[in-house]
Amino acid sequence: MLLEIENLSFNYSNSNRANLNHADKAILSDLSLTLDYGEVTAILGGNGTGKSTLLKLILGLAKPAAGTKKLSVENINVLEQPDLSRQRIAYLPEQAVLYPHLTGFENLEYLLSLTQSANKKLTKLELEVFLTRVGLQASAWHQRTNHYSKGMRQKLMIALALARQVKLMLLDEPNTGLDPVATADLNRTILELKQSGVGILIVSHDLLSIDEIADKQFILRDGQLTQIEGSIINRTLADLRQVFAPQAGQI
Repeated sequence: MLLEIENLSFNYSNSNRANLNHADKAILSDLSLTLDYGEVTAILGGNGTGKSTLLKLILGLAKPAAGTKKLSVENINVLEQPDLSRQRIAYLPEQAVLYPHLTGFENLEYLLSLTQSANKKLTKLELEVFLTRVGLQASAWHQRTNHYSKGMRQKLMIALALARQVKLMLLDEPNTGLDPVATADLNRTILELKQSGVGILIVSHDLLSIDEIADKQFILRDGQLTQIEGSIINRTLADLRQVFAPQAGQI
């Protein structure tokens, strides 16, 4: 299994927040999830439900609460070897951060050099293959990225993931701010990655787009995952209000 999560919990202390009690607030509670190679799983939920926190835990950037039984990427224990497990993961945040004074190609070369040894350095032609594969137009390869749209930045980051040959991708609200054409391009790339054996975990609000590409869909609410049976776009408005309404005590 590519990603295995068993009984994962996470709390943060409210002790340094004014006018709040000193109890820990549970964000995730005994959450379990698996993701296989070549599988796309989507997690839906309102703001503040813990979707991005879950991604941080998988990346080893946050520490789960005691009692968590398993958190592994390709059988690597994230808690014991976070640096090694991160080498197996590509993370696409809602706003991809690039070096604006560098071109797209220069960003790709530099970011790749941070994760690979010198003896694995890819050729210019090999990098161009990845840029072509994600659909980034050749005219943009040697433009500074301060001129890039969000869709272009995402394509560059996905090209980086391809060049790194990772098998797990984490996408945080990937469609936010994209127009319909850019969304269709992104979904097409996700499906191509799936066919090549990449497992993809997406957290998103975009019901329609997710419904087109996800093998499994879950709702994250009150710290728990509930799998959606059938298509979420067939849910009633009342159902959706229940899913995305603020949680009790949410801050």
